[in-house]
Amino acid sequence: MELTTAGPDDAAWLAPLAARWFRAAFVDANDPDDVDAYVAAAFHPDQFTAELADPRTTTLLARDVDASPRQVLGYAMLVAGAGPNVVGERPVELRRLYVETALTGRGLGGALLELALARCAAAGHDVAWLGVWEHAVRAIGFYTAHGFRRVGSQPFTLGSRLQTDLVLARVVAP
Repeated sequence: MELTTAGPDDAAWLAPLAARWFRAAFVDANDPDDVDAYVAAAFHPDQFTAELADPRTTTLLARDVDASPRQVLGYAMLVAGAGPNVVGERPVELRRLYVETALTGRGLGGALLELALARCAAAGHDVAWLGVWEHAVRAIGFYTAHGFRRVGSQPFTLGSRLQTDLVLARVVAP
């Protein structure tokens, strides 16, 4: 696996891929109409282009070095800035971390997370934080296994439903 950085020009092909991965992660546990509404807004190419163009955002692509062309296996979106109850000099949000659905459970997500955290440290961030749906037990277990601890919660709107995300954070070592 190699990491490359996505830019605004990648939004047209990355947005539908990211939407597919998001949908796969959440549609079974939520109203499909709510998932569709969220995906239509959050993964619209214009919205995705704006996120990728934001100077506070770094989007890392995990690519298969053995494939030609180098297939994208997952991505992590990092956004500089603080969150609720997050204490740090230079915090960074792990806004999204998704891998190809067929590869879930094979260690790719953990490898991508650790590489993303190493990039955060290299960029001078001292704390990484994220929001994870309170009912996403598997995801919560994944993040706590990687050193994240609960520091609070925040609202998250999925379509017409107000949900609660747990805010998890961890120190990022330089």
